[in-house]
Amino acid sequence: MRRWFAESRKGGWKYKVKGMARETAGRNFSLHRLGNNQWKVSGYDSEGKQRRYRLVAESIDEAIECSESILGFIPPAAPDLLTPDVVFSRWLESLAVKDKTFKDYKNYIALFLAWVEKRRDINLFSDMRLEHLQSYANDLVRGGYSQNTIRLYLVAIKAAARWASINWEGQINDAGKGFKLPRLPHSQYEIQESPAFSILEICRFLQYLETAEGGSKVLLGVALQALAGLRETEVLRLTRDKLDRDLLTVEGEVKNKPSIRRIPLPALLLDYIAEYQDGDRFTTYRHYTAYSKVVTAHMEEWQRQCPGIGRRLPARELRRTIPTELKAKGLHGWVTERYLGHSAKTITDKHYVSLPEGKLLDLMRIQVVRPINRILRSIRTTLRQNKHEKSTVDKLIVLNEHRNCS
Repeated sequence: MRRWFAESRKGGWKYKVKGMARETAGRNFSLHRLGNNQWKVSGYDSEGKQRRYRLVAESIDEAIECSESILGFIPPAAPDLLTPDVVFSRWLESLAVKDKTFKDYKNYIALFLAWVEKRRDINLFSDMRLEHLQSYANDLVRGGYSQNTIRLYLVAIKAAARWASINWEGQINDAGKGFKLPRLPHSQYEIQESPAFSILEICRFLQYLETAEGGSKVLLGVALQALAGLRETEVLRLTRDKLDRDLLTVEGEVKNKPSIRRIPLPALLLDYIAEYQDGDRFTTYRHYTAYSKVVTAHMEEWQRQCPGIGRRLPARELRRTIPTELKAKGLHGWVTERYLGHSAKTITDKHYVSLPEGKLLDLMRIQVVRPINRILRSIRTTLRQNKHEKSTVDKLIVLNEHRNCS
């Protein structure tokens, strides 16, 4: 006899069913009776993916039989075969995520499996308990990892444990349920200084890219990252039609959510864009990995030629230049965060501050663009000392003096 529990819902009766057939192996699914012999079934298949279908049946028994056939449940694997690497592999195969996310999850799982191999009390995935995840997190703390890094490392492990508890119900418990991030030693809460290039160093780097072989392919991208605070992925999406006079429409994706903003550009960037003749896109690269490798290679060669610059930053950190320079002058604030595309952090900013776009753009020109233009004009003399002839950067900075940016 089949077991189900019926409850009245708006729009029809809903049945919570526990299958008794071999194919369902005690799994739960739900049936919602819509009327006119119409049913809606919802349940998880053997891979842990949720499935929803509509079907036609005259009775609850017929609806359950059709549901079992449609969902196609597969008998669960034998408990002695569910080792941690098997379960994690099955979980990864069930994901529908971006390639970068998949690669990150795979790396996090590899680190955890390496930790599991050192223990003797975890042979099967069902052997894992909450204490093991807490112990793993504590080991990461002792390794000097930050709390945010530990949270990222445990995301995939907790998600796989939750998925396994649904996929093999009754055989595997959710080991991540109740997990809490460990407290860090006081020293690890201290904010570490984030290195950044100054605008003067960026201008020297741009000078180098003007003459370096292949430097023109990334020159405009570097300028946009350093002098307008754009992310790598935002630079690669840019096309010439996104520029309207001095306003640039920046489109990107942050944490899998679309991000669009309009920002005014420094005069130097506008002149760079005007002189760029290599097509509608501002860089010839389409993927951030290739772009980042080329920028990093040029940066390393430039630093070999200029020994005084000891810092080596990945390409994605070029956008730190603007907030660092503004912070040093006491100008970093809410407007700068909007300029960089950061989300509101306080309740006041989220729910109470309401500015029309035109007013926000005016504030960006006053508090971000104007100080940048002043800094660029102030380093003109320094740039001239490196060459007898004016470089493109120097020439453009001279042109900036004739613009209304004081």
